[in-house]
Amino acid sequence: MSLSRAKSLNPPANTDTLLLETTASYIIAVIASNMSDVKETKISIWVEPFEFLPIEPGDEDIYRAYIIKDGILPPSGTYETWRFAVQVLDRICVRSNNGKASFSMGYRDWE
Repeated sequence: MSLSRAKSLNPPANTDTLLLETTASYIIAVIASNMSDVKETKISIWVEPFEFLPIEPGDEDIYRAYIIKDGILPPSGTYETWRFAVQVLDRICVRSNNGKASFSMGYRDWE
């Protein structure tokens, strides 16, 4: 099952960044790459299910569905998620500790 590339971004350091707010049900995969060849980077990728939005400050770990949380990418390393399903209006978010991570997302319509 092939995926179509939907979006790529390089979020600033220590900032929760919206990768996608879904408009349909999809199968998703995210690839994170460490753009530094010297320093490791710490990454997180998660889904915020629409039924829990908006999530109140302090409740993030209760309602977020983490795909990876504080995973460490070595210099020039990559990480690819397993494919996972999302529903309409779910939000996929990413974060890195030093702004040296690049995130690319692929999707396929849920059929």
